[in-house]
Amino acid sequence: MYKKFVFSLILITFFSFQHFSYAQTPTSPPPVPQMTPPAQVPQDIPPIILISGKERESYQKVFIDKVKTGTEINVKILMFDREPKETLKVSSYGVPSSSKLDIKKDEKASNRVEANFSWKPSSTDKGFHTFVLEAVNSKGSISRVSLSYDIN
Repeated sequence: MYKKFVFSLILITFFSFQHFSYAQTPTSPPPVPQMTPPAQVPQDIPPIILISGKERESYQKVFIDKVKTGTEINVKILMFDREPKETLKVSSYGVPSSSKLDIKKDEKASNRVEANFSWKPSSTDKGFHTFVLEAVNSKGSISRVSLSYDIN
């Protein structure tokens, strides 16, 4: 009797499971949703800042150089935006007071700015000096470069 009971229980469980699984299985696969490509959202690319000096160019965000007092530093900086109709606003922070930074906007292209940094540090300028140049385009994208000089 016990064996019949267990066998009956197994059969009931099996058929209940089968019934449950059939109830959960749809007769046809669900429709595949149609994917539409997302709208292209143009991303603004920040301005580019190139630094040249001592026969090298740098795409780095931080430019560090060791300089002896009395040595002339001349660095050309080019800032531009890839989009020709963009205008650039250039700012500088922390420029040493005994140095000279000339910033010139290109009259033919509003997306281009050139700067010349010159400095002949004296013995009173010994130490580490850092200044930052920042270029912001008309869409608000920002690029910054830090120029640091270790004067000894």
